[in-house]
Formats: sequence, structure tokens, C-alpha cells
Amino acid sequence: MGVITKTYTFSTGATIVAAEHNSNFDTIYNAFNGSIDDANISATAAIADTKLDQITTAGKVSGTSLTLLGNIPSAAGIIPVAHIPTGTANNQVVKLVAAAALPVLTATNLQNLNAANISTGYVPPERLGSGTPSATLYLNGASTWTNLSALSNVIYNQGFTPTLQNGGTSYATISNFRWVKLSGATSVRLHTMLQSLGGGFSTATCLVAIGSLSATAVTSSDTMAWVTSTNLSISSLTDGTAYNGVVMLKNSGANITSTCQAVTVISSN
Repeated sequence: MGVITKTYTFSTGATIVAAEHNSNFDTIYNAFNGSIDDANISATAAIADTKLDQITTAGKVSGTSLTLLGNIPSAAGIIPVAHIPTGTANNQVVKLVAAAALPVLTATNLQNLNAANISTGYVPPERLGSGTPSATLYLNGASTWTNLSALSNVIYNQGFTPTLQNGGTSYATISNFRWVKLSGATSVRLHTMLQSLGGGFSTATCLVAIGSLSATAVTSSDTMAWVTSTNLSISSLTDGTAYNGVVMLKNSGANITSTCQAVTVISSN
């Protein structure tokens, strides 16, 4: 409708024609009966919100006009889940699935899983791998609780490059290791690739010691070859105990060189 204007103005002494008077009256009558629009309302009208009806028409309020959402009272109801972005991507809310469980997540969805962040309690051994854990089992590299008897019977295996040499009659240490005696292990045997550069007139000796026990393998050949010791009984050692091991080398000739290229120590049950 726009701003209301007076169609006819009457001056003093003028004759008032009914049609003109009715036209002025109808202008106001019609405006107050359904034709008032924004142009007829003052910018300073400050109409109280108690005089306004509830807005229920979609699209009548822009999201950019919403403020103070933190003041929504708890009794105002719950925002429908359909209106909340859910999922496991950025800026989404994780929604529980059936049985009130978390949805399938990947490691990229979980942060700060470093073990240093576990400040109390312990991870149950059942959660570390498959199978049933016990004091007689160990957790292998495939995350499976396995009987200790399934461990490799190779106690020590080492190759030496360049070859290690000793030109004296006293033992020289060429390597150290540590070994835990497994239940059922009864003996060990030393296998070594050895030679004595004495033209067959001197003997090279390789010794392996575990705890207070030792075994030796010897050769007088100047050709590098594998030699083996006799079985060394380890029945006096305690199951489950860690022992220091050492590999040593010497030659019976004072100025003769012994050369060791590899050492393997194997246990037997």
C-alpha cells in the first residue's frame, strides 16, 4: 500500500462533498483493515515481542541472524540428529551405532594413543594377542600367545666381516650375547667357520661359554670350514634364567693366526 496520503483537503468555508469526505475516510479504513505494510510502520515503533506471533514458516529466519545460541534453555527440546552432521570425517560428530557401540574407526581417527599416555592400570594380556595367555607362553611377532617350546633353538648366530683374527695363545673375546634358558633345553652345540693359518702345525680353538659352562670347536686346517663341538650339557642351568654368553678365539701357536668367520650356537631338547 505504501504511505497513507490524504486525497482531499478541506479549507474553512468550503463545501464538503460527501464523495470526497468518504474517499478520505475509506483510505484510512482500508489501511487499518489489512493494508498496512512496512512503509506504514515507524523504524522506532519498537513493537514488543509479546505482540508478535511465533515464527513457524520455513525460510523466514536466516541462520546468519541467529545469535546467543548458548542461551538455549535445556527444556527447549533436543535438536534432531538428522540436523547434526555425523560421521568420522572432519567437523562431524561421532554417532553410536547398534548396541551403543562406536562405529568402525581407523588409527587416523584416534589421537594420542602413545603408551606414555596410559598413566594408570594395565592392558589385559588377553588384549595383546590371540590365544590364551599364561606364565608358560610368550607373545610372538604374529601377536599370538605361543608355547616357549615353539621358540627357535638357535641361541646365537653371527657372521663376522671382516674376519676376526687372533695371533696369540690366550683367548681373545670376539663377541658377547645373553640367553634365557628355556624349559626342556638340555644341551647346546657350537658350530663355527674356522681356520688356523699354521700350515697344519697349530690348532685354532673357538670357545663359547654360557654362565660357567663352555664348549669348544677346534681345527688345524688352513682352509676355512665349519667345525662342530661336542654336546654341552646345560642341565645344571636354571629354566627361565638369563645367562651371559661369550665367544672367544685362540691358537696353539704363539705367532699363528686363527680366523673365525661365523658362529652359531644351537640348543637341543
